[in-house]
Amino acid sequence: MKIKRAILMLTAISLLVTITTFGKGQGSLAAPTISSIIETTATIDGIPGVDVVKIDWNDITGAVKYSVDIEGVVTYNTGGDDLELEVEFSFGTSDRLDGYEMGQSDLNIPVLDIAAAVEAALLDAGVDLGTLTADVVLVSTAKVKALGPGNGNGRQNNPFSPPVAMPTLSGPLPLP
Repeated sequence: MKIKRAILMLTAISLLVTITTFGKGQGSLAAPTISSIIETTATIDGIPGVDVVKIDWNDITGAVKYSVDIEGVVTYNTGGDDLELEVEFSFGTSDRLDGYEMGQSDLNIPVLDIAAAVEAALLDAGVDLGTLTADVVLVSTAKVKALGPGNGNGRQNNPFSPPVAMPTLSGPLPLP
């Protein structure tokens, strides 16, 4: 009986050591901390004066790219009361147009890309854009997730950073 218990204990200990040593795999990258989100003007693809929202965060060891999720509420009006639509968009450092590497820990997202995502969300919700009677307003937050190397390695359930408020964007589509 003592031998069985000893074997069981050794098996449990070896499993625990194996899991803590090798079991990190996907989902092991730390959550970034967003250090700044500012509305600014930058040059994208050599075109000066492109309005962007710049998002900057701390580097995460082992990350080869990052995903930026924007979640918010679009307020719009089609001739009656203001209506609201919850939206979520994803942008990634693999989409960058500034020539920097995917692993760089910041991203300039053109406001026109955000406006296109808002427009697509409104159309998906069945809103006739021709009936908009007031400016569209997007109040949102951004959060960032670090992504590790390799395709085919399964889902990357790494943690997101805490959400941080983004500048409010408003105006006719496309948002200014």
